[in-house]
Amino acid sequence: RWLLPDLGVPEQARDQHAGRYVAELLVGADSDAAGRAWHAVAGDDSGDVELLEVLRDGAAVPTPRGTEFAAGDRLLVRGAWSDIEAFRRRRGLDWD
Repeated sequence: RWLLPDLGVPEQARDQHAGRYVAELLVGADSDAAGRAWHAVAGDDSGDVELLEVLRDGAAVPTPRGTEFAAGDRLLVRGAWSDIEAFRRRRGLDWD
């Protein structure tokens, strides 16, 4: 195995990250997201968080943005880490 050297990101502070993250969030029974579709869950305060996919019973849901979320659903989201974490806390979602 070969690893590429870490050359860093030019003109970026050491504690910042230039990229976006992908995370899997779990909808619990007591989550604010249960029984609601993405547009109602995201609202105006979701920041940079974008829904990529909804996984239900191990399979991808065909139309993730129009589907009402159920307890046990896994939301695959992308965005800035701080926005994902804030979104997760506000909506009562768990890390999966």
